[in-house]
Amino acid sequence: MSIELAPPNSFDSLQNLEQLNLSPNKFTQFPKQIYALKNLKSFKYEDNNLKSSPDSITNLMNLEILSFWINEITNIPKSIISLDKLWYLNISDNQLKSISDNLYKLNNLEVLFLGNNRLNSIPQVIYNMSNLTMLSIHSNAITSVSDKTENLTELTELFLWETKSKYF
Repeated sequence: MSIELAPPNSFDSLQNLEQLNLSPNKFTQFPKQIYALKNLKSFKYEDNNLKSSPDSITNLMNLEILSFWINEITNIPKSIISLDKLWYLNISDNQLKSISDNLYKLNNLEVLFLGNNRLNSIPQVIYNMSNLTMLSIHSNAITSVSDKTENLTELTELFLWETKSKYF
């Protein structure tokens, strides 16, 4: 059984909550009640029907882990860069065609999942994310990889399978 709507005041008494997993459900809208969870460090909103990540996600200033895996998101809000504690971001299996040029400002981001979207190239901003240790950009329509990958000096894992790349 899946939840379609979070009841009003459903998280009011959970002010110390640090981890929340609302996966998988049938949410089509982001539950606004979550913004009251100021201590939230890990939020997984996977396998729902979310079409966009709300700008107000930035109210969750203590987030370190954020996963929107398997949704229908078409863009990442530019405001996400204010989540300066974020080190893990998973937006795989969505409908992304591009990502914000400001994403490199997530200075603590180490793990980035962008696989199985609609990207036709590795976004240039990725090459400025020098703290990345893991990048998964598999199952996209990527045709080539830039020599700028040399800027990713901390990268220890790179997943590029099922791309259209002929050159590395």
